[in-house]
This record gives sequence, structure tokens and C-alpha cells, in this order.
Amino acid sequence: MFTHTHALQYEAKPDGPDPDFARKMQEVLGGQWGEMTVATQYLLQGWNCRLPGKYKDMLLAIGTEELAHVEMIVTCIDRLLDHMPLKPDAADRTKEAAAGYGQHNPQHPIVNGGGASYMDSMGNPWTGAYVTASGNLMADFYYNATAEMQGRLQVARLWNMTDDPGVREMLRFLLTRDHYHQQQWLAAVEELKSDGLENIAKMLPFDTSFTGRTDIWTFAFQALQQRLSTGYGFAAFWGSSSIRDLPEGKEWAEFASHSHNGYLDTALAMGLPGLLLLIVVLVIGPLKDFHAADRGGNNGPLATMLLQIWLFGLYLSSMESFFLDRADTLWFTFLLAVFGLHYLARFRMRE
Repeated sequence: MFTHTHALQYEAKPDGPDPDFARKMQEVLGGQWGEMTVATQYLLQGWNCRLPGKYKDMLLAIGTEELAHVEMIVTCIDRLLDHMPLKPDAADRTKEAAAGYGQHNPQHPIVNGGGASYMDSMGNPWTGAYVTASGNLMADFYYNATAEMQGRLQVARLWNMTDDPGVREMLRFLLTRDHYHQQQWLAAVEELKSDGLENIAKMLPFDTSFTGRTDIWTFAFQALQQRLSTGYGFAAFWGSSSIRDLPEGKEWAEFASHSHNGYLDTALAMGLPGLLLLIVVLVIGPLKDFHAADRGGNNGPLATMLLQIWLFGLYLSSMESFFLDRADTLWFTFLLAVFGLHYLARFRMRE
């Protein structure tokens, strides 16, 4: 059911008659990529959608707005045809727009009584064959984004074909809405992908990360969001008063000693600036040192072994926490590899 408001979404106020441009405007009304196509296409996709919820609502909402665009363009065409000359000698030769009598669409005055019609700029009638409703939301959303891109392109070309300020303002509004709808369909595509992966994951009987750590990582990420810039302090989060008033089902967090992720625990301790500093010192620095050692001729078995230890430590840190833990032998071994690569980068083999 539709409710009609007696006001245009954007007022179409041409400065004067221009039957030639009225004919051109017919393309974005009744052409393949015109407003009649997208309005009926989105509505049909929405009515056919058997899945209630946000996607069906989005299709119907945008389709309804496109009907308002149909009304705007029809009104603009009608106003461009107001006081149009009916004979060549009746044209006001002092006005370029009115003088374009020979370029007008004769069906406007003859068939439509000086009004718009569901046809393109060449007089071809609009057809439902332009409408696509496949029943596949992903395919339809991609096609809808294409339709908005094509429509925006044609409106932009029309904008450059007129100097009428009132018509240009309305076309500028349509350009903005077409771009916005295009972004909506592309965002809906990404959300469809996300929803699909999430639903598949929920159907699987095991932890899809194969780590058994997703719950504690989620808990740690939520805590980190509260102190992104400063963190909670070194060794001041797990097992501390920072973890309190836990909701039901999260009581286990009181007994956790770390998040099983070295990068995440570094961010909890020192915030994102501290994590960035750690990455510069322990990730970027050793990588540059290895390349420097290679250029200096120190690319033998020792350099390879230190590189392998360093890489193992980086990978392991995504599953366990040992960064900055002075009592952990893994941390000590990892530091030996880091400083070893640093030494080899500055030591030169004798010829």
C-alpha cells in the first residue's frame, strides 16, 4: 500500500519551455535505465522476496523512492512543455529553447496533450522486459548497482546538455540519489556475503577458527575497545580488577591469564600505540635486518636459522602470548633471533 504526499521529493522548476530537452528527458524516464525501470524492478524484487526482513524492506523502500523520482521527472517534462509552440512560426525566435521546435517529440502535443509518456527519447515505449527480478538477491543487488551507475551516467550527460538552472538543480539532486543508491546496493552485497558466511559457520558443529580461542579473543577485543589509545597497563588486565561484573556465561574470564594472542595482549597492555611500536621493533626491524644481512653476504645457515626462529615466533604469537614475558623461554629465544639478525645486518664478512 502506498501513501501519496502532495509534494515533490525535489521541486522541478524549469526557467522556461524547452520541448527539445523534454524529449531528451524522456530517456531517464522510460529508457532501459530510466526511473520507470528501477522503480518497478526494485518493487518486483521486493514483492517476490520470500525472506522477510532488512533486504525485503530495503528493496521496497528504495523502489518507493524511485516512484517519487518518476513523478519528479514527469512533472519536469510537463513544465518544459508548458507554452510550447505548436507551429514553427509560433516559436519565439528570441529564445533558443523555444526555437528548438523542430527537435521536439510530436507525440508530446498530439498523443499526450503536452505531457510526458512512458517512452524513451526516441519514442520507443517502455517495456517490462527491461526489469530483472531473478530471485537471487546477490545477483539482483549487483544488477541494481549497475542500473544506478547507468542511470547516473545518463543524468550526468543530460546535466551537460542544458543551461536551465532549475532543471540542472533537479538533475543534481537525482545524481546524488543515484550515487547513494548505488552505494546502498554495494553495501547490501557485502552484508549478504557476511550473513552467508556467518550462517554457514553457525551450522558447523565445531570452532571454525580451529583454535578454540574465539570466545576469549572476542572478550579481549571488547575490552580493548574501551581503551584503544592507552591500554590497561603492563600485566594489569588479566586477573585484575579490570575484569569485574561479568555477564552470565563469561565468568571464566576471571581465571584467564592471557588471551592466547601476543599481539592482542600487547594492545591490552599498551594500547594501539604500544602495539604499533612492537610491530616496528619486532616485525619490520628484523625483516629489514635480514635483507641487509643478505646484501652484506651474511646469508648463510646462521641467518636462515635465525630467520626461521623469528618467523616461528611471529606465527606462534597469533595463538599464544609470550611477548615481553621475561620468564618465558620462547620470548628469550625469540629475542636471540631478533638481536642475531640485527648483528648480522651490521657485521660484514671478510673477503
